[in-house]
Amino acid sequence: MLLRPSDYHKSLVFLGIFLLGILSPAYSKESLRPLLLKDQHWTSKKVSKEAYQIYSRPMPGYKLNAVRVVATTSHRPELLLEIIHDIPNYSAFLKSASAIDFGIVKTGKDYIIGYQHINIPIVSNRHYLYRFDLDTAAIDGEYLSGWTLLTANLREYQSFIAEMNKKYGFSVYLDDGEGVFRIRPAENELWEISYSLYMDIGGRIPGFVVEFVNAEGITGLIRDLLNEADERKQKKEE
Repeated sequence: MLLRPSDYHKSLVFLGIFLLGILSPAYSKESLRPLLLKDQHWTSKKVSKEAYQIYSRPMPGYKLNAVRVVATTSHRPELLLEIIHDIPNYSAFLKSASAIDFGIVKTGKDYIIGYQHINIPIVSNRHYLYRFDLDTAAIDGEYLSGWTLLTANLREYQSFIAEMNKKYGFSVYLDDGEGVFRIRPAENELWEISYSLYMDIGGRIPGFVVEFVNAEGITGLIRDLLNEADERKQKKEE
């Protein structure tokens, strides 16, 4: 069966939410978050139809640019973080992420170990484990919450990864990446929510296509989160 271009694009778009491809960076993985959080060196690329600001910046030692999407909302940080951390229900409200299967492997007091499998036509599927930190106390008036991909050689999860390969068939494992949400005060009692990410899905897909997919994927993610915030706020007010 031939795939329509729209089907292929839809399956690729949400790779940009949580992924970083398999690279050999000149900097350690721990250095990604400080670079993603810096406000310097970001270049404005466009404004989405939802009026979200989309930026990119070079990442020293990496071949692609990082992407940041910024939106303004009246929703309080507590509600936004509640949704960001509601990983067990991602499949219910992340409407743009139909190509992703979500799972929870382990939960701790201040973290979640999650699993995601990405179904991609034509090219190999991807999958990965990640640690999402839930400690989000406000620092200087802003809230941060982020994730880090876990390597495939962690003994604790090797049997789980093998089981997933049996369930889905062979998939490329992505094990080096990071993304971070930031919520901070804006003007007129509003809040700015942003998501910053570096990602390369690997393979032979051209870099400019990957960067476009990243921007589209994160835009969809922010849109879904804010739509869910609207619905939850309405239910609480009823």
